[in-house]
Amino acid sequence: MKIVGIGAQIAQGKTVLAKYLTNKMDKWYNRSLATPVKQIFMDNFDVDQDFIEEWKRKDVPPPGFDLPIRDCLILIGDNFRKMLSSVWISKCFKDQVSNFIIDDMRYINETNYIRNNGGHTILLWRPSFENSIQNDSEQQFMPFVNKLKQLNFDGVIPKGLNIPFDLWIRNDGTLGDLYEKADKIIIPYINSVYEN
Repeated sequence: MKIVGIGAQIAQGKTVLAKYLTNKMDKWYNRSLATPVKQIFMDNFDVDQDFIEEWKRKDVPPPGFDLPIRDCLILIGDNFRKMLSSVWISKCFKDQVSNFIIDDMRYINETNYIRNNGGHTILLWRPSFENSIQNDSEQQFMPFVNKLKQLNFDGVIPKGLNIPFDLWIRNDGTLGDLYEKADKIIIPYINSVYEN
């Protein structure tokens, strides 16, 4: 399974990095675990994708709603996960195409699924953009971030650290710096693990 998953909290650069990688690598595509969550919201509240994207980072409810949109999406995602923890994984991999990058890993079971099925994962950290939102989707990866951010490196995570990711990337500079790390670290890594 040729899959790369990018995991991080909100506003760390996951989507930007995924888009850059798929633009640079031939026959790789983006995929999001949250796509069906957003579809459920759109179907039931008669809104479109643009509405969700406009409001999902605002801390106030849009007109006609009682909660901010991010909170609404979290409620859908978390409550379906309570019924079946792998529900969004199953949806994402249902119609599998080869060579895709998941741009929104938030849970350890997602990371484990990808790695257990021959995929590879990236943990992304953007200093000064950490949050303390008390939801598993924002906090499950933080113990690993806290351990790795003490070390001054980008690249392959040593196996002895017992961290369920393959690569550690610090998004600690400009957008150009992140793209340079993609070119020098991530793309060569992906090419090396999937050379056959």
